[in-house]
Order: sequence, then C-alpha cells, then structure tokens
Amino acid sequence: MNELLASLSPDRVRVNFAASTRAEVLAELAVLLGGRDRAVREAVRDDLAAREQISTTAVGGGIAFPHARVGSLPGLRLALLRTAEPVPFGAVDGQGVDLFVALAGPAQQRREYLSALAAVAYHLRSPEVRDRIREAGDAAAVRAVLDGLEAG
Repeated sequence: MNELLASLSPDRVRVNFAASTRAEVLAELAVLLGGRDRAVREAVRDDLAAREQISTTAVGGGIAFPHARVGSLPGLRLALLRTAEPVPFGAVDGQGVDLFVALAGPAQQRREYLSALAAVAYHLRSPEVRDRIREAGDAAAVRAVLDGLEAG
C-alpha cells in the first residue's frame, strides 16, 4: 500500500460529516489537512477551491480526490472525509459524492505530490473498497479498511 495512505492518521479522518455544498466540504477538508494553524487551513481551503474551479476532482462512483499544492505546507498531507449524504460536486457521472480523499502538499514537491495522488487513486479504485469505507462506523474502522489494503 502507498506509504502516505498507510500513514493516514485517525485525526485526519471524518465520517458522517453533515455537508450539503462543495464549500462546506472544502472547508472541512482544509481543517483536516491544515491542522491547528489557521493561516495554513485558509491557504489549503483557498487552494482546494481554486483547483476545483479548474475542473472537478470528482471521478464518479461517489468519490472525489480534491488536491492542491500549498506553499505553506512542510510535507504531503492526506485526509479522508465521508459525508452523511452525497454532495453535488460536478462528478462526471452526475452523481453526488460522499467520499472525499484529499491531498495537499508543498509546491516544490511536484513529483512526490503527483505520485502520491496517483497511488491513492489507484488503491481506492475498487468499488468494494469504497463500499467498505462507506460502511465503516468511525475513523478507526476506516483505518482498519485501509490497513486491509496492505494485507490484500
């Protein structure tokens, strides 16, 4: 399994989050990715939103991979957000999105950033894996699903 995905800590996983708009999702992902530093959270939120303006990161099947390169981050960060209900996110299949796997990293780590994004998308391509994440009751259960990817 991808090292970044393996290191996803429970404090960067949120399940059953009540959101109905893209802005609410991006704001929560910024909290998860940005940590305690308000300026970093705001930069992450703004950069995620700017990326979504270019084109949606929703790939269909109820999943999106919001991502941004943020100058103020010291390294790559990953977060997983599962909303209580699907959110309109401009997905290519027209369906709402309830699984958001977000990546943020420093602009100068372009190669590592693109490699991490591709690896995360690869590991979550399976509808069965996504369904198991949807069924997980809490952050620890999500973590157990991800740990199972390494074993499988």
